[in-house]
Amino acid sequence: MNTNRMRLSFLNSSITTIVQVITIILRFVTQTIFINTLGASYLGINGLFTNIISVLSFADLGIGAAITYSLYKPIAEGNTVIVNSIMFFFRKAYHIIGVSVALLGFFVIPFLDYFIKNNNISHIKLIFLLFLLNVVIGYFFSYNQTLLIADQQIYKCSIVQLIFLVVRVLLQITALLVFHNFLLYLCIQIIVTLLTNISISILVSKQYPDLNMRKYTKMPADIYVKIKGNTIGMIGSKFGEIALSASDNIIMSMFIGLSTVGIYSNYVLLVNSISTLLMQFVGSVSANIGNFAVDVKDKLRQYQLLEKHLFVNSLITTIASACLISLLNPFIILWIGNRYILSSFVVNLIVLNFVITSLRQTPITFISSYGLFKRIGLKSIIEAAVNVCFSIFLVAKLHMGVEGVLIGTLISNITTNLFYEPFVVIKYGINIKKYKLFIKRYLFSITVAIFSCLTVELLVSFLNLRGIVGLLVKLSEAVIVSLAFFILFNIKSAEFKFFLNLFMNVSKIRNQKN
Repeated sequence: MNTNRMRLSFLNSSITTIVQVITIILRFVTQTIFINTLGASYLGINGLFTNIISVLSFADLGIGAAITYSLYKPIAEGNTVIVNSIMFFFRKAYHIIGVSVALLGFFVIPFLDYFIKNNNISHIKLIFLLFLLNVVIGYFFSYNQTLLIADQQIYKCSIVQLIFLVVRVLLQITALLVFHNFLLYLCIQIIVTLLTNISISILVSKQYPDLNMRKYTKMPADIYVKIKGNTIGMIGSKFGEIALSASDNIIMSMFIGLSTVGIYSNYVLLVNSISTLLMQFVGSVSANIGNFAVDVKDKLRQYQLLEKHLFVNSLITTIASACLISLLNPFIILWIGNRYILSSFVVNLIVLNFVITSLRQTPITFISSYGLFKRIGLKSIIEAAVNVCFSIFLVAKLHMGVEGVLIGTLISNITTNLFYEPFVVIKYGINIKKYKLFIKRYLFSITVAIFSCLTVELLVSFLNLRGIVGLLVKLSEAVIVSLAFFILFNIKSAEFKFFLNLFMNVSKIRNQKN
């Protein structure tokens, strides 16, 4: 069982990471052509409407995560009847949610002008309707993916999505270069989204022929109670997630303007590309951790898994943040020009938020794997309120611009997430008295990443190299310096010794085979 779990975890991580790398490359190609053909304002409206739709999608209440957790045990036990009952419930719930999101979208249309300062784009309402349709379609099909995620088969879904992504990008690039038409660009996205979801549905039907998600099967009362409890907890969690990810562009659009949203969107693309790869790694092992928690009852072993996860996450975050702080502006200049860059102070705030958000993925992954959603509901509502209030105050009253929005996000992260999420995992998930020890290591990881970033930024400032050669030199320096700092500060830790021994043993086995 452990061997199979490790194999699936590695397979999921490897394939989804490869798919994400290709996806990131295609996004950069598309965004480059998008900027050169339609400009920053259209890029801003693209980011703004994506965020408004994500706010409307609050209607799903995070039920998907609650369902995924509920599927771990019946799938591991091969209980087809219970799996079918859960999936039937999920299908029905998502259909209702899809209709709800559509209705909320229609309600927002008359108020769209309030979200946009200095609007110079025509067909705003039609553009918004196309964005809305693209999201609503997903609710009538995407529940199928949850079964593959819970069964540690997400790599199959990723491959299907990649194939259709390539098709979509080629068609959208053609629409931009030949017709310069944003409406056609969006119509292509809708059609490909529909075809992608239909293909995944067919894949799930073939993978699980014994399941019939269209036929009513009564769900056991205890499972329904758990799903209900976790969903209620996820309401607040979902709200907080939206406040952090969606409110920034909305506030910028309302108080600063669409062009600023477009410029900031380029940085978001870069940072999110790195974040997606990082989250792909930590997220792909969620089902593995969930199954581990079911099989292994030893609290100490579960806690040690948490520490190992933080160690690896910290290593990746430290290197990634150092690369971002040294390469963001140079890459933007080389990519699309000087007029699209933001100040160094803004870049520092972006990277600082990245560090905290990335390291948060360790407790978030365990919260998801242990099904502790109801424990973070109230916290997330407070997080949302802090983020929005501070951001609006700093931007509208103190006129701090993009800096104010990012500081608001940083304040909400520090005051509501940093200490509480690890507490939930250790107190209610693992249930072991190691909270203070873990917090020390958690804060230590953040400190190492920040110290590494500051050192790299200082060293890079002495380099006057530009162009691709300059980027490669700065990248090499960032990786080497950040890795050296990480090793220096962690060389005596038990986790460092564990992974070093693991690496040495794997190397010996390979040498013996050769």
